[in-house]
This record gives sequence, C-alpha cells and structure tokens, in this order.
Amino acid sequence: MRYIGLPMVTGERVVGVLHLFVSAAHAFTDRDMALAQTLAGQAAVATEHLRLFELSKAWREALERFLAAQTQIARTPSSEVASVVLRTLQTSLGVTCAYFYGYDERTQTLQLKGCLLSEELAPPLADKPFAVVPLGEGLIGRVAQERRALYVADTTTEGVGSELTPHDAAPVLSVYALPLTFGDRLFGVVALLGHEPHAFSRASRALADSFAVYASAALEVSHLLEELRHHAARLEVLHRVAKAATERLDSASIARVTVETLDALMPDTMRALFVYDPNAEAFTLIAANADAEPVLRALGIAPGDSVSLSEMPFADALRRGECVCVHDVADTDLPFAGALVAVGCRSLLLQGIRSGDEFLGVIVKGRSEPHAFDERDRTFVRGLSEYLAVAFHNAALFTALQRAYEDLQQAHLTIAQQERLRALGQMASGIVHDVNNALVPVIAYAEMLQEHDDPQVQQMATQMQSAVDDLVHIVNRLRAFYRPRNPHEELEPIDLNKIVQQVVDLTRPRWYDMPQREGVTIDLRLALDETLPPIAGISSEVREALTNLIFNAVDAIMDKGVPHGTIILRTGRRDDHWVFVEVSDTGVGMDEETRHRALEPFFTTKGERGTGMGLAMVYGVMERHDGSIHIDSTLGVGTTVRLLFPTRTVQDRVQATPSEMTLPPLRILVVDDDPAVRIALAAILHQLGHQVVTASDGDSAAALFESALERGAPFDVVITDLGMPRMSGTDLVRRIKKHSNTPVIVMTGWGVDAQPKGADAAIAKPVRLRELKETLVRVLAPRQA
Repeated sequence: MRYIGLPMVTGERVVGVLHLFVSAAHAFTDRDMALAQTLAGQAAVATEHLRLFELSKAWREALERFLAAQTQIARTPSSEVASVVLRTLQTSLGVTCAYFYGYDERTQTLQLKGCLLSEELAPPLADKPFAVVPLGEGLIGRVAQERRALYVADTTTEGVGSELTPHDAAPVLSVYALPLTFGDRLFGVVALLGHEPHAFSRASRALADSFAVYASAALEVSHLLEELRHHAARLEVLHRVAKAATERLDSASIARVTVETLDALMPDTMRALFVYDPNAEAFTLIAANADAEPVLRALGIAPGDSVSLSEMPFADALRRGECVCVHDVADTDLPFAGALVAVGCRSLLLQGIRSGDEFLGVIVKGRSEPHAFDERDRTFVRGLSEYLAVAFHNAALFTALQRAYEDLQQAHLTIAQQERLRALGQMASGIVHDVNNALVPVIAYAEMLQEHDDPQVQQMATQMQSAVDDLVHIVNRLRAFYRPRNPHEELEPIDLNKIVQQVVDLTRPRWYDMPQREGVTIDLRLALDETLPPIAGISSEVREALTNLIFNAVDAIMDKGVPHGTIILRTGRRDDHWVFVEVSDTGVGMDEETRHRALEPFFTTKGERGTGMGLAMVYGVMERHDGSIHIDSTLGVGTTVRLLFPTRTVQDRVQATPSEMTLPPLRILVVDDDPAVRIALAAILHQLGHQVVTASDGDSAAALFESALERGAPFDVVITDLGMPRMSGTDLVRRIKKHSNTPVIVMTGWGVDAQPKGADAAIAKPVRLRELKETLVRVLAPRQA
C-alpha cells in the first residue's frame, strides 16, 4: 500500500491535510500528484467555506442574541442592567467569569454592580478593593478614562489584571476590559476574565466589541427613557405643587403644601422653606418636613424662628437667585458642618427664590449621602423656585390687596363714625347753647338769693345752686365732646408717666376698695416707658380722660362676673413723632357694633348706671390734643383703649395771680336777645353797684352805643351775647371797635373758645357772679391803672 499526504492551503492559511492511501503496487505518477494536489486545493476551499459559514452562522446567532439583549437592556431598570449584560455575555460568548462596573458621575468612580463567577451570577463583591475604582486608576479606571478596550493576554507577565481575582477562586490570568460608551457618555466597563493565558481569541474579542456597541446603544436608550420618565415625574410634581399652591393665598400655606406634596412623590429628602423679610434682613422658617427636623433641631431653628442674613450660608448667591450645591458637608468649613454630619446630613442643595428684582426666600434640601444631588436635582429645584416665586408673589399681592381693602373698609367706617360724631357734636353744641342760656337767670337769681337776709331763703338758694351746678357739670361734659381746641389756648408740658401714677392713686378706691367689697380682686399693673418724652397738652383733661378709662375698665371686669381681673396701664413710643398711653382690661369686652358706637355721646351699655359721655369726652380730649383714640376689643376677653399723642414741646406757663382790684361804679351796656338773660344780668350788675342799659339785639345796641358816644357819656364796657339774629355779637364787636376802644366782653353758650377777633374777653354761659366780676377787673384794670 502506498500513501501520500498533501496540505490543504487557502492563501497562506493551512486549514488541514489530505491523506491518500492506494493499494495498487505502481508508483504515483506526476499526473497522480497533480490530481492529488488539485483535490487538496478543492478540499481546502470547501473546508474554508464551511468554516466561514459556521463562523457567519455563529456571528448571526450572536448578533440576534445581541439585538434581543439590546431590547431587553433598554427596557430593564438600571438596578437590573448588570444581570442582563452578564447573562448575555454568558449565553452569547460562552463567558464563564466577568464583572460589570457602573459609572457614578457624581463621585467619578466605577462601582462593581454585578459578577459572573463560574457561570453563576453572584452579588457584587463589596468587600474587595476592586469593588470601587476611581476614574483613571487601575485597569478598569484606565479603560473608563481612555474610553478604549484593553486586552491583557497574560496577567503574570504584564503585571495588571491579577488584582481582579475574587476570593477563593482560580487566579485571573487574562482580562479583556471594554468601555460601555455612547457619544460622550460613559455608562461603565465590562471585564471578561480568563483563568488561563490568552483565553480570548481575536474572534471572541471582536464579538465582545460588537456586544459592547449594542449594549452601549441600549444603555443610551434606557438612559433617555429613564430621563423622560424622571422628567415626566418631576413635571407631574411641579404641576401638583403649582396646583396646590395656586389654591392658597398665603406664603405659609403655600410652603406647607409644597413640602407635603414633594414628600408624597419624592421621599427621602430633607426639605425646608424660608421666606425673606427685607426690612429685618432675616429669613423665617415657614415649612419643613419630618426628615429635616433633626437637622433644624441641631441648628437650633424652630418653625417661625428667624435667621439673619449674615447667618445664612451663601447669602449673596442666593439673593441673586442662584443654586448652590454642597457635595459633602464634611469637606467644608461651614460653622455648622459638624452638627449636620452628626445628624446624618452630608449633601446640601440651596436655591434662591426671586420674582423679578425681588428676593423672596430660599429652598433648602439635604440628603444623608455625599454627592447626592446631580444636575437633574438642580434643574428641578430651579423650576420649583420659579413656581414658588410666582405663588409667593401672588400671595404677597393678595395680602397687600386684602390689607388695602381692610384699610379702606376701616377708613370708611372711621369716616362714617367721624361724620356721625360731627353731626352729634353739632347737635350737642346747639343743646349746650340753649341750656346755658336758660341757666343764666337761674344761676343769677340763685346767687342773689344767697345774699338774702332770710336764712331759709339762703338755704333754698344754696340747694337750687347745687342742683344747677350738677346740671352745669353734665352740660360741660357734653361740651367736652364737641369743643375744638382754641389755637390761642395755652398748653403745658405733660409727663404722661406722672399723670398715669396720679390717676392710679386718685382712682384707687374705685379699682381696689369697692370691688373687694363685692368679692372681686383687681390687679392693676403699670408698664411705663421711663424714656418717654413730655407732650404738650392740658393735664387736667388728660387726667380726666384716663380716669374715665380706668372707671370703664373696672365696670367691664365687674360686669364679667369673675373673682379676678387685671388692668394694665402702659406707656410707650410708636415712633419718633408719637407716644401712647393705653388702658387694657380683662373685662367683658365689646362686640363690633358696640366698639364702633362706643365714642358716640349718650351711647352706653351700662343701663341706668351710665351716661354715655365717658368715652365721648375722651374722644373730645384727643381731638383737642391733635391725637387719636383706638379701641381693640374681643367679646369675653377684654378691651384695650390706646390714646396716641403727638410729641411736642412747650415752655412751662406762669400762672397769673387774680387781681383783687375793686372797680368803681360803671356804665354797662348789656346785649342779649333772651329777655330772661338780660334781666338776670342787669339784676346782678345793679347789685354790684353798676348802671346798666340793656338791648335786645345788635342793631339797637349799636344805636345806643353810638348815641351815648356822641353825647359824651360813653359806656365803660359792653357785655354782649355772641349768637343773636340779624347783627351777631361778632358784627357788633367790629362795629363798636370801629368807633372806639371801649372794652367788649362776649357771652357765649358755646364756651370761651368761640371768642371772636376784637373782643377783649369771653365768658361762658351760664354766667356766674364771681367769674363776671373777675372778667370785668381783667379788662378794665389796665385802663384804671
């Protein structure tokens, strides 16, 4: 038997050997050799075609598996991607050992997410040094940084890759590490591990490269889908926040519902909202979630507390509406860094809230792990701040509008009350004038009768005088309500604190002794501002006003029917131009209708015990002092009445000593349209030894005066009523002063403040004998001298 062996070669590649065995005895001829070579060549071509077919089939099947894996990866949550990638490498490439590293952009590290060990998926080897690899370090870090695959055919000779050997396993002798990238984005690194040198052929590496391309594209699709889902979820959060915020019209409610909505949809984050007060240059905490409470406690901040602008970190950037991210609190020099780390807060995100040029507040977020906030978080919090800026701005506008409406409503009520009080004042003025006119003869005759020789007549006159005095007191209280201040009225410097202490002492029987007899204890307290400047006013009027307020406070406590009550008198400054004194009580209080009518004359809730003139008199006093009165009251709780005085300074006035000069008999012209007044005054003046001529109106008085002047027997003084028909007292004064310098005394039922220009003196009705004598002395003494 003869044999011939021929190599099967395609190109420069030997694909096999053709063996020929022949049983014939003849030798191989050249023709036989040529035929054998031809057969070897055809067999080589057929064998190569079969190999390429099988390789193509394997590639096709692998690519089909890659496409299926690509679809699966794209649909897989990021937490499960490692398992899908490793399982695909196992089924498609026959890999028995591999690692999957995911890239964390925040920390710039590659973190082991999955392991394939001995053909079985295993959890990440967290305790191994290669579990977390910084970018650029080691084989895995270099592959990621350079974005290119690296093949270590033999780790024992090349000195890298052997560190990837897992515990209690065969050593890693070859490694093929591939980056998973798409465009500029790095997703991670896949490391194929072999337990023998040169474990990965060029073909298997080529298949692994193809798989890396497919997997990277799938990871990009997964990333984009996740971004879309994340963006949609955050838009939904913003929509819910905006909807909830627009349903509320105050900043505190908006902040609270924002935190609650974010907690429901995006938990595991510390959240706090601060609003900024530009006047105080401070932030106020208005909302925070439960996760933020330990942090706030560590910093000593409670809801409603303020943080000054200087204490807020990154205040300048926040005021510009910028976003500030602190990746790791432990690496900063913030004064409270230690406190935050101690309660588990490692990352911070702060965002200023601005509406146009207006700085409104700050959003503060925190998380327990470092580098916990990425660009998506920053983008979201910027969008949230824009929503909140609009909501806070609208809330501020609504609050301002509501305040303006309340101010307008209050102004309307005040104007209506002032108009009502003005009308009542005019009515009171007419009543006072008529009553005073009617009292002139009564007082005049009563005083004359007191000089009678009969003691019984004197006694009756005294009783009548006493009754008239009571009536005059009532009229004067009514007059105190409407009387304006005379511009020429002298004011004195008043120490409000001293006045308060005087009134407290004067009223002690009313607030201390009398209530105790009825089983009620009233605690009267003083809260006086010792730096209070003096005011300009009339001390007697201020004393009477405070006395009325204390009496009202006592009555309110007694009416409440409780065994204990408190009255507080407080003084203080409102600003540089105003000071106040207020009387607060814990009495029965007032409802709104009562409060609005409290200043009206004759309005009272005390029944027969009250006259309704107390607060009306106080109102008149404050009007004459260019001040104001404010009443705050809650039914069943108590009342505070605040008197507001302007700060003005005056010099102490020197009290004049009444003259004791005795006048000689005078010729006096008395003018009044009321015959009872004329007769009474004439009787008084006759009793004083004067000669009296009377006139019933201004025209007849002017004629009498001018006639006497022409005869050379002028009157020494003229006493005239102010309010008369046709020629008034004012006109008569001008007429008399036009022809002579004769003194003119004006009588008025409206009070001495109504003294007209040119008159020498004014005397209030009802006229009293002593006052009339003193006025005559005052106007005639300079002439007698």
